[in-house]
Amino acid sequence: HCKKVRWLWEPQGSQMPHMNVLDLAVFPCMSRRHSHESRSLHGTRVLKEDEIWESVVKVWNDLPSSKIANSFVLANRIARKIEETKGGNEFLAGKKGGLSSEIRRDFVATEFGNRRRDGAKLIFEGPPAQVSADAPFAKDEDGGKTIDKERLKE
Repeated sequence: HCKKVRWLWEPQGSQMPHMNVLDLAVFPCMSRRHSHESRSLHGTRVLKEDEIWESVVKVWNDLPSSKIANSFVLANRIARKIEETKGGNEFLAGKKGGLSSEIRRDFVATEFGNRRRDGAKLIFEGPPAQVSADAPFAKDEDGGKTIDKERLKE
């Protein structure tokens, strides 16, 4: 499917979730926002399925593109650390250990992602990203992104 719609897809290493941008930063960010959203509206009670879904859709729609862009930058910086340790994960521990890579120091959030504070530009040389008409996303009346719940079930 990915080749047909001209998406570049590479499988994630099973032992390296810190190299998958969704596992690394997007899902944890959404999880924190979902917990906050759910508790602020419904307290600590167990939510019904529709309440969970509504909260998740709101979190997704409100998620700044800069958060997603930052996760790609973070994955790139972690890849460099892995390369420097010749495939090891020693960078996760020690004095300067962890996944932090000072992205907020180097980037400023914008409406469409982020930009480097030093003004440098990165050129992407891959094929253009395209969204298939079969993707479970659609535009709402205001031009925002929404998720088509029925298409996800297919």
